[in-house]
Amino acid sequence: MGFIDFQSAFDMMWRSGLLVKLRKLGITGNILSYIKNFLTNRAIQGKVGDAISQRYILENGTAQGSIISPLLFLIMINDLPDSLCDVESSLFADDSCILKSGRNLNHITKYIQDNLNRIAEWCNLWGFKISLDKTVAVVFPL
Repeated sequence: MGFIDFQSAFDMMWRSGLLVKLRKLGITGNILSYIKNFLTNRAIQGKVGDAISQRYILENGTAQGSIISPLLFLIMINDLPDSLCDVESSLFADDSCILKSGRNLNHITKYIQDNLNRIAEWCNLWGFKISLDKTVAVVFPL
């Protein structure tokens, strides 16, 4: 079983890619315009004591803490299981899991690694990174 964590998932979400996926799902009109406006011209600015930093426009990501951000993230990763082969998968927010059962550990390990490679390719295509510190494999003996 492989537990996968996407690094800075909400901060790194590729906005243009999300809009492509929304259109593929048939989302158009006012809803698409609302989401596009929600994602556009987002900025950050820090304050420490009385000092205020410059304002920086964000090129990617969605607002953490917003009620719509988890849904947008799930839409963004919804097609990830389509790129996997011969494993089960589970998606939950920025944590995902792939699993394969059987008695031959070498066989299982190969399938898990092949699919981790597929996930890495998917991440490269859609602008995500896997957190190596938080991604682990676990073997549950039968």
